[in-house]
Amino acid sequence: QDKANIALEITAKSNQKEVSGQITAVVTKTPWSLSVKDNKGREHTFRITKRTTIRLNNKAAVLADLQPGDQIEVRAVDDEAILLEAQREEPAEKEIEGKITALVLRKDPTITIRTKAGRDYTYAVTAATKIRLDDKVATLDALDVGWEVELRVKGDQALNIWAESPPDDEERTVEGVLVQIRRGDKNYVKIEDEDGRVHEYKLDSNARFFWDEEEVSLVELATGLEVELIIRGGIVYEIRAED
Repeated sequence: QDKANIALEITAKSNQKEVSGQITAVVTKTPWSLSVKDNKGREHTFRITKRTTIRLNNKAAVLADLQPGDQIEVRAVDDEAILLEAQREEPAEKEIEGKITALVLRKDPTITIRTKAGRDYTYAVTAATKIRLDDKVATLDALDVGWEVELRVKGDQALNIWAESPPDDEERTVEGVLVQIRRGDKNYVKIEDEDGRVHEYKLDSNARFFWDEEEVSLVELATGLEVELIIRGGIVYEIRAED
């Protein structure tokens, strides 16, 4: 009997293993699984069950929190993972300056800026993002394309946005194809420029609209038209459209 117990214990221990390496794949649809390339370049795939304990950066996590590239230590019995200890390097905070080239409002808001080096960067704007316009607390829809901004970011998240509105008498012209008209308490239009970039602009409540030199209403404009926007202080005051 003692020999049998010892044999069973040895067999149980031999089925246990520990693997350290980098996650290569995460399957979050049943059957759940996790693939790891160990430090010797060997591939391992483990079953994830309700018994699996998962931790990310020393905090309780779920399988969907893990990503390819994360460093991980796996404790398993046969091919079933019992414990996953993952580590992910947190991105550093940094500051970046540029000109707003696009704003996405409402669902999943983002801000895109172009630096002086000509590179475009897009960052998510969340409820935790602090926005200041002319040294006053503001919201994302108070900003406009073309304005100079400074951002503090972490990864793809905007932590702070500082903006200054341009002088009210500054006038400029923007050309492109009208791709969207959004009407509501505040009216907006989106145009696509010659480089294929989409920009959103706010309309002044007294904005005027012309189609082939004839004055029309906003509802008469149609997407697909070539348009020229007259902008002052970041607000559209006039739209001239052509077929």
